[in-house]
Amino acid sequence: MISAWTIYWILSLDSINNLFCLAMAICVAAVCIMLLWILFFHLEGSYEEERKYAKLFQEKCARIILKIILPVFILIAVVATFLPSSSDMSMIYIIPKISNSTFAKTIPSKLEVLANKELDALIKGSGK
Repeated sequence: MISAWTIYWILSLDSINNLFCLAMAICVAAVCIMLLWILFFHLEGSYEEERKYAKLFQEKCARIILKIILPVFILIAVVATFLPSSSDMSMIYIIPKISNSTFAKTIPSKLEVLANKELDALIKGSGK
């Protein structure tokens, strides 16, 4: 039997994927902000001490981008790519459970014939 909790998480997969895409956008925005900050404010200073601090700041930003933001972005992108949508997961998990259940096996054959006739009429009516 399928639990309500399983159905809830399957139906929430699209929202979870949207959160992953939002996290990827935040990573890209953080990198852009850091690069713009370096470009406009710490590019070069008038004094030797300012240039030294600008260089340290650039190295620190580069370390943050390469060691934290880039791996997180790659991980989130891979998860978001391979996370199935709610409809895909329903086809993979829920529909086989329902069709193989004892309820589906007890459906009378006349009801199946009627459903097939209605489906055929619906397909002919749609022009396909």
